[in-house]
Amino acid sequence: MGGTPVPGEPGAGRTTRNAGGASRTPPAVEGRVHTAGGMPTTAMPDRHQCWAMLPPEVRQQLEHDSGALLEWWATRLTGTGDEAVTFGRFAFRVAERVAGRRGGTGYRVRTLLLDPASFHEQAFRGSPGGSGGAGVPSARTSATGAAASLLSRHRPDGAAHGPVPEPAAPAEPELTQEARDFLGNLPPAVQRYLQQPFLTEDRRVTAGWYYEETVHGGFTETAVWCHLVGARTVAFASGTRWLPAGAPPARATWSVVCRRAAVRRPGR
Repeated sequence: MGGTPVPGEPGAGRTTRNAGGASRTPPAVEGRVHTAGGMPTTAMPDRHQCWAMLPPEVRQQLEHDSGALLEWWATRLTGTGDEAVTFGRFAFRVAERVAGRRGGTGYRVRTLLLDPASFHEQAFRGSPGGSGGAGVPSARTSATGAAASLLSRHRPDGAAHGPVPEPAAPAEPELTQEARDFLGNLPPAVQRYLQQPFLTEDRRVTAGWYYEETVHGGFTETAVWCHLVGARTVAFASGTRWLPAGAPPARATWSVVCRRAAVRRPGR
């Protein structure tokens, strides 16, 4: 697969000309915030137990030359340990249980090599609130600060730029409805971060997710992992949601770490 470094914010570093010849920057494209679907749970082994059910040779393939694993999960979908995901500094891998040509079953492991120099990370903490708030990006990460200046009506010397560009309509990658329903459970800022690399050329995306729920005395703790994968970029999020007993999802508190990395070109 071809690969390029993780794109920056859409529109950054690019200008167009208006009818009067003055330079202006096109408005940034922002990802759509989806409506939450259900997150049903059933009694089943946790990811550690499912990982142990994988054949040793499959576990070895999943970890081979990946570097330090940043995130992973393993799950049973049809009664056996039949899916596992690993995300490391050098590779993203998915193992799936498949039917063999001569009967029986085996595992297919798919690999995307990643450029370790391209990694970008941002943490989000807080509550999205009932109005679809953005959550709170962590102070330890850097965020693009160009948006405010791009909407300025005047240059620093006072010369007019012309009309303020209209905000772009929300965009989204090509996702299944099931994937949209799941993403809708995440804080809006996390949804936008995950989708951002896939809003223009690299819009054909596969999605995967996994979560585990633990009920405590006064709240429910849900650990969540998910990824969006295109031809050029892998975006991965992992985090925890804490929801007080009997409270609506809007009152949940989240702590999420998001990472993006570019897919390396074959042969590099």
